[in-house]
Amino acid sequence: MSDLEDWDFVPGPPQPALVPEPPYLMFQAPDNETPYERRFRMLQQVRRACMACTMCELGWKGVSRDNLVYRDPHVFSSLTPTRFMVVGQNPGWTEVCECTPFVGAAGTNFDNEVIANGLSRDDFYICNTVRCYTQNNQPPLYKHICRCQPFLQIEINLLRPLLVVALGAVAYEALCPDEVAAGGRFSQALGEITRSKRYDVPVFAIYHPSPLNLDGEGRLAMFQKHMRLMCGLVVRLKERHPDAAAPIKVED
Repeated sequence: MSDLEDWDFVPGPPQPALVPEPPYLMFQAPDNETPYERRFRMLQQVRRACMACTMCELGWKGVSRDNLVYRDPHVFSSLTPTRFMVVGQNPGWTEVCECTPFVGAAGTNFDNEVIANGLSRDDFYICNTVRCYTQNNQPPLYKHICRCQPFLQIEINLLRPLLVVALGAVAYEALCPDEVAAGGRFSQALGEITRSKRYDVPVFAIYHPSPLNLDGEGRLAMFQKHMRLMCGLVVRLKERHPDAAAPIKVED
């Protein structure tokens, strides 16, 4: 199927030629801007681009559920620019309603485990592989992952994460496509660090914490074990890299 089939082309009247605006200085960084503040400032700009994205039908079609209609299905990230990154699959309905990733049941499971291991949600930059809700929570398609890939690339370039946590197979395959192409599987990477050849970052694979996903035999215990290992690694990395720790969150 051609990508053009995603779009409805409706002929309209001729549009006037665009007149370029004169150049101007949007922002001048203060001399005392910290690395955390710089990353936060730049992420705000990336968020604006993401929230306006219509590169696939997920971004320009509204979503509905329980007699509620949301015209904007985008959820960008937690906007907490630490150097520990968490990547999930794509936002659910609760995340769309609150415009924040991992605030539903899966997010609660994740938060409870990091708290139990001496950390907090603010220690992580949380985002998803695909930034839009899919109707009826259907898995996103490969083309959706490709459309959102530039945002993930920018975030990794900007944050320079010391560790990227892949929650689920969709996130792992997006972060480590070369390893998957060579025959590597998500199940084999669980609880291990895989070096992503595409992004040149260490990726730690963990089960996605949705209740249904953790309902299988032994999966909850495995998830808790891997979360404990991951949190211990984050604590050690924070000791070596003081700039990776999360200060008080900057207000938007």
